[in-house]
Amino acid sequence: MLAWIDSFHAAMQPFTSSFSYQNFIDISQTDYLTAYYGSNLPRLVQVKAKYDPGNLFRYPQSIPVFL
Repeated sequence: MLAWIDSFHAAMQPFTSSFSYQNFIDISQTDYLTAYYGSNLPRLVQVKAKYDPGNLFRYPQSIPVFL
């Protein structure tokens, strides 16, 4: 089934954007920070560094404390 999903995803890529909805985490997403947050990323990193400098609230594709 994973092979079918991958082939379907590849077939649909010409009809979609390179951005992704951040609440649907995809471990195969390349450049996920740009795909999820786009031009908002630098400001989100500033907010993260200010309010969560210890990176307590994190997951594998979360906003980093610094770029």
